[in-house]
This record gives sequence, structure tokens and C-alpha cells, in this order.
Amino acid sequence: MSELRWLLAAGVLGIASCGDSGVEVQEAAAAVLPTPRNEPAGANHEVVRIEDADGSAVEVLEPGTGREAHLGDRVLLQLHGTVAETEQVVTSTRASGIPRRFVLGTDRLIPGLERRLLGMRAGTRALLFIPAAEAYGEAGLGSIPGGADLVFEVHLISVEPTR
Repeated sequence: MSELRWLLAAGVLGIASCGDSGVEVQEAAAAVLPTPRNEPAGANHEVVRIEDADGSAVEVLEPGTGREAHLGDRVLLQLHGTVAETEQVVTSTRASGIPRRFVLGTDRLIPGLERRLLGMRAGTRALLFIPAAEAYGEAGLGSIPGGADLVFEVHLISVEPTR
């Protein structure tokens, strides 16, 4: 496939219900929407692509310099997820501008997305390409067809320890 694919775990469709909507989140959202795929990632940054044998990949558009994400950390994300083949939107924070908050390791994200967020630094903007096996598999979920690979544009805004 020609694009990187990231997956959100169990919470892709219900992701809006587990997000934050406080003033802090709204203020953070103002300048952090993901870089659309058709726009340059940054004037002086070379895009770095990392692929795994399973078909998942990460394309770092802009590396972050903040705290590294680990299991149990609370992450704040802007994201835009689509079905790779059709570009059907499966979840997005673009319209609301309000990022979503998750704790890594609590099964709120699809396995492929969570796996790719682990080790990522706050401030990173990336494209995540997730094969169906690490998303919703052959069964699919709701409007997401079975066997669908997913692509997520993400901006990891912050990483905070929960303990």
C-alpha cells in the first residue's frame, strides 16, 4: 500500500464519548490540528518512514521533543482517521478542534494505534498506517468494513504520567 496506516483500538467509533471537553483541552486544540497529508510537514524537516513486517508503518512528519509515551501514561491527541482504500472518515477531531485524551494500556484504542503511540514523544505529528489485523480485523465494526486498513493523522499534544 502507498500510505502508512495507523489503527485506533476499541474506541474509534466511541472515541468522542471518552474525550475531554474542558477549557484546557479547547485552548490546547487551537493550534494543534494534524497536518493534512496534502500539506508540507515542515520547512526544514525530512519525513521519516518506519515500516514493520506486519504492514503497519509510521511516517513522522514532525518529530516531537516532549515526554515519551509509555503504558499507563495519559496522552492528549488530535487525530483524523480514515479507511485507507476509500478515505471514509472513521473518527476525527478536525471539526470540533477538541483533542481526545486516553490512557495507554486501557484498551481504549485499537492495538495498532496504541502500539505506534508507545515511545512517541509529545509534539510529534505523524501518519500511522494500520493493517486490518491490528484494527477491526475481518469482521469490521459499524461502518468500518471488514479487512479495512486504516490511516491516522495524529498530533501527540501531551504525555502525562498517571501515577
